[in-house]
Amino acid sequence: MRPWIKLSVLFVLLALPLCGQKLARIKAEEKKWDRINNTRFIEDEQTRKLNKDFRLPRMVHVQSNHFLVHWDIEQIKVGRRIYKRRDAARLYSRRLEELLRDWKKIFGEPNRLPSSGHWTVWILGRDRDLKRVRATITTGAQKLFSSQEPLFITGMNRAELNNDEALHANVYHHTSHLITEIGFPYGKAEPAGWFTIGVAHWLEIQKFGETRNFTTGEVATARDRWQMGKWPKKVFSVVRKGKAPRLTSFSRRAGKKVNPMLAAFSWSMVDFIIVTRPKLRGDFARMLARGVSTEDAMRQLFGWSLSRFQEEWEKFCTKNQGRSGMPPKKKKRR
Repeated sequence: MRPWIKLSVLFVLLALPLCGQKLARIKAEEKKWDRINNTRFIEDEQTRKLNKDFRLPRMVHVQSNHFLVHWDIEQIKVGRRIYKRRDAARLYSRRLEELLRDWKKIFGEPNRLPSSGHWTVWILGRDRDLKRVRATITTGAQKLFSSQEPLFITGMNRAELNNDEALHANVYHHTSHLITEIGFPYGKAEPAGWFTIGVAHWLEIQKFGETRNFTTGEVATARDRWQMGKWPKKVFSVVRKGKAPRLTSFSRRAGKKVNPMLAAFSWSMVDFIIVTRPKLRGDFARMLARGVSTEDAMRQLFGWSLSRFQEEWEKFCTKNQGRSGMPPKKKKRR
């Protein structure tokens, strides 16, 4: 046997125990996380009826401190590790609790908790099942986000099932809307779509280093340059030329009426509030969720009109050359 082959075999033999030790540590951490968050599978008459009614006999249901996950994807690949159905459901339950933890680090406690105590997230593996569940459960897209029992329904088709990071980012981004908007009094006024969208993109960028998810109303076309990333430079360029859109023109729009360009500026404005108003940003988020208008919330908390806010934000933006005031954390794979 050639010397280099012997060395390769020796390296593999030495590496195997280390890989096993690393995996054991990861599994131990996961079990600890599950204990802290009271993660458990729900298998009762109600969940069996759900599986039967939706024709999803193998769907599993995981409940943690703050989330209820309905999961029907056979397996996902995370790095080199394969998570089978039940382990994958537990993984996403942990990731959702991490999202709430990340949200609370910035804004403190949400406006309120769901009436049941749990945000509900459906994650399905086939488009036809996704459409059937969505059509059955929801009577309108708005009810997904701001009701007393907020829920989000998503999935991956067969061609995407190996892209765990894409699914993780999708769930992370969209579920943040549930937390930001919960309890908004629909029928009284439109929600401050710019803020909830800005928060979702801000959190996604902090977690994944980029933003790739848009709500139905935000998505324009694949050629829309504002959907292609690199927002800081684009925002800075527009602000420097004195052509930035004014918040007065879109502060009362619902999220579905905020296009990708306005999403980029919403992200930058949210970043400005997060960085420069750390003691007031949580109160601001909760006031908007209660139905207070952007104008009134800014006047009460910041002592600013929308025009004054625009001036201060533009100064901040140009001073930082469009960069986020809080650079994204380095990405960590779970």
